[in-house]
Amino acid sequence: MARMDPSRPWPVEIYSLGCFRVFCKGRPLRGKFVRCVRHLGRHWEQAGRWDKAITCYQKGLEADEFSEDFCYCLMICYQRKDRVAEALAAYERLQEVVHTRYGIEPSGRLKMLARHLRRSRLPAPPRGRSPV
Repeated sequence: MARMDPSRPWPVEIYSLGCFRVFCKGRPLRGKFVRCVRHLGRHWEQAGRWDKAITCYQKGLEADEFSEDFCYCLMICYQRKDRVAEALAAYERLQEVVHTRYGIEPSGRLKMLARHLRRSRLPAPPRGRSPV
């Protein structure tokens, strides 16, 4: 999460991702941090390192809590790790934030993924003959 540096006489936000830190004075550097997190998260996804990708996307959401991109990627990573409840919790957090702040719903793409994840949690119907 971004935090203010009390030792500085001007407002500086510090974004941290492991040993990677960006000191931001204004939005341009914050945007660079978000792009770096997105790039690193995709790298970890392609390498199959789901836990590292999850950490990246969580940090991205701390820096930009309205990012549907980060939320979508985070949900996919959770799904790959069979952590569907956590994927749905991430969706519900974003849904609450955008509804509270802007009075809108998440995108159709995000809602469709959440519906798919909810259906995947349902037990499979029994095989064989119908009891009726």
